[in-house]
Amino acid sequence: MCSRYLASCLYAAVIASLVSSSAAARQRGLTAVNTASGSAAALPLEPRPTTANCSELFFEQRVDQFDFNGDAPTWQQRYFLCPQFANGSGTAAPPILFLAGNEAAVPKAVNTSGLLWELARDLGSLLVFAEHRYYGKSIPVNGSDAAAMQYLTVDAALTDYVRLIQRIKEEYASPDSPVAVFGASYGAMLAAWLRARYPQVVTAALASSAPLRSILVDGQGWDPTTFWEVVTRAASPEGGAGPTCAPNVRAAFAALLNQSATEEGRALVEAQLGLCQGTMQGEEDAPLVALALMVGAFDTAAMASSPNESSYFTGDPEHPLPAWPMRAVCAEMEGELSGDEELLGALGRAAAVVTNVTQDVTCFTREAIYSMAMQSFFPSNGTTDMFFDMGAFNASFVDEFCRTQFGEAGPVPGFGVLPLRWGARAADFATASNIIFSNGLLDPWSSGGFLSNLSDSLVAVVIPEAGHHVDLYWPEPEDLPQYAVARRQEKELLTKWLAEAQSTAGQPGQAG
Repeated sequence: MCSRYLASCLYAAVIASLVSSSAAARQRGLTAVNTASGSAAALPLEPRPTTANCSELFFEQRVDQFDFNGDAPTWQQRYFLCPQFANGSGTAAPPILFLAGNEAAVPKAVNTSGLLWELARDLGSLLVFAEHRYYGKSIPVNGSDAAAMQYLTVDAALTDYVRLIQRIKEEYASPDSPVAVFGASYGAMLAAWLRARYPQVVTAALASSAPLRSILVDGQGWDPTTFWEVVTRAASPEGGAGPTCAPNVRAAFAALLNQSATEEGRALVEAQLGLCQGTMQGEEDAPLVALALMVGAFDTAAMASSPNESSYFTGDPEHPLPAWPMRAVCAEMEGELSGDEELLGALGRAAAVVTNVTQDVTCFTREAIYSMAMQSFFPSNGTTDMFFDMGAFNASFVDEFCRTQFGEAGPVPGFGVLPLRWGARAADFATASNIIFSNGLLDPWSSGGFLSNLSDSLVAVVIPEAGHHVDLYWPEPEDLPQYAVARRQEKELLTKWLAEAQSTAGQPGQAG
């Protein structure tokens, strides 16, 4: 199985590689769909379908998608086929709704993607959830060393999905079936690229929380510090938190760095933040251990912004994050806090809302912190955000870090390769159509998302008070009206584009 660092390095190769590029994303003056107000009625789908309502199937893929020898090694890619609504379209070519899996086992997506289930019912669609190579049961090569991981690339994943879609059409639908691809986060980037690069295969795409703008930067370059500015927004009154949270967090991080300079101070940090004794002792990078745990907690709390409890980010249905987790985190940081010890104690309790949802962790070891804290390569500056000055973004450091983890033969190509191939130039999307880019403005990844329309068929859906890919989830009674409006807008656009494709199916020269 692949380590969590691997997902970070793959993500970094996609997102951070052209931070200094001058490619221009031409946003042509159209106003994005804004869902700040309004309501939309949704028909409930009860009981909610799960993997139990689908068939778990496997499709043979080449390990190396670009090795065309007849005896090339193969592996079995898992996918879930959910056909119960497909006969409701009244056509021999039912639409196909295809979820492009990301860096996780795919059953979670099957069980949580309510938008896809509702749209499949409404359109009479065949529903497919595909697992990304190297995750879940979709393992091309066993092992976690560089040699085993060399086939974990965006290029290979996209090819996997194109070949699987073609097989689904042949076996379960029709060559004329229109296809809408959905994705969340990294999977959303894949969905957008599939539509942009394979329009003859993919009719439309919904890219939920895809930080593509961090690749398609403007002439001045995308500023990666804006990631942490959004986290800070979620911890401010604008995000529903109290007015003293962000200032106290900034002061607490200053206290952490200050105390980390001495052995006695490091012992204080360990005690107040819940680190096991000795975790920070005798190490030049001792502060980084504590910083990784604390910063990661605030990052996750912002991503999970929603009025509903959710186990999506904890992976444990018995121990979900609370509704509006950043507000719960900030509740520990409010008021008048003075002195390093008091600030650090509050910071430790705040982070524990996210890092210790089970409330049974007595202390965090260095190994546990490394395994649970996804490496973030975007720097904070401590001025426009509530954290500290990490210094300038260093692409060479990211490249070296990933190669140290996985070797020269590992899955991370040199910076610039993936974006140039899949989406580094404005022309890559300027010639595309039928893509929805949705973002919640409390999600730090929205800092790299498209927040205004690129054309009349490259549509931005903006949800002001939402976190990471909230629109894909099942509707809940506590949802804000803006969530329903966003989902309705997405359904209307996808329905329109799929219907247009069905009306022209079989006509020569139609590529969607």
